[in-house]
Amino acid sequence: MTKRSKKEVSASELAVLERIYREKEGVSIPELAKEYDVGQKTMRNYVEDLLLKIPIIEVKGGKVCAVPTTLRQMWSGTPIGDRLGPSPSKGRLAKGVFLFIEQHKEEIGRLILGAGTTVCECARELMSGASRLGHMRIHTANLLVLHEFVCQKPSNLWIESPSGEVNLNTAALWDSGIAKYFQDIEAQAVVTSFSDMSFEKGFCTIHHDIEEKRANLKPNPQTCKWVIIPIEWKRMARSANNPVANSRERQLEVIDGRRKYIIITDKPSQEEWNAEIDDKKLADLDKWKKEYKDGIEIIFA
Repeated sequence: MTKRSKKEVSASELAVLERIYREKEGVSIPELAKEYDVGQKTMRNYVEDLLLKIPIIEVKGGKVCAVPTTLRQMWSGTPIGDRLGPSPSKGRLAKGVFLFIEQHKEEIGRLILGAGTTVCECARELMSGASRLGHMRIHTANLLVLHEFVCQKPSNLWIESPSGEVNLNTAALWDSGIAKYFQDIEAQAVVTSFSDMSFEKGFCTIHHDIEEKRANLKPNPQTCKWVIIPIEWKRMARSANNPVANSRERQLEVIDGRRKYIIITDKPSQEEWNAEIDDKKLADLDKWKKEYKDGIEIIFA
């Protein structure tokens, strides 16, 4: 029997964490214990473990409360901490993602948000504009997405996360079964991002969460209609280490027209346009669209 890691977050603990997020004034241990039908001692252990594993809660005045600023303090000085601030380029991509999801909100009951800071920007946009989206369940292992959820507490959006170990360097929960977790979710849309996109090698990543990203490129074939990929224009047509797959054909699965890949990018202004480089990118995108026929749509944010 495999020994559980002390850092592993159980599904029960995450359910309790989600419940705590929803109460601005906090929830008492007795209230939580009664709601989840466990003893107060068991619930106190859950809370103490969460304080150690994902310290974005605090016990104050006899109640357990969410602490929205703690993640930023916790990651200060680390590489992920340096990227927590707003990015104008990623902000434009996030607005494009939001508009697409809003346009199709009647068809999206479940949404997967993948790893990375670009997806975090998308989460900020989704949470702040939640009232325009209707009811939606979001699945993520991205702690930055959880952070945005804590900050804004949208009443019509619900968060579900896998169990796993907390990796503060990448701000994610991680488990060897992460790919299966995401592929088993009957989501209608996925938002995932990559470090680079090369027209020869396809989508590339240099992070340890390659399994999650690969899974999110090929989500549940029975339900998923859109894989939304926000990627900065400057990161297109670049080579990178560790391509997710050796060819585009093995990365993208266009299944009988039932799934479409939506690439959202920030096309440079006319003043910033470099004809030698950017004209070639446009030509490559057009070639890619023709190769995949109706399987790819390009949206300029």
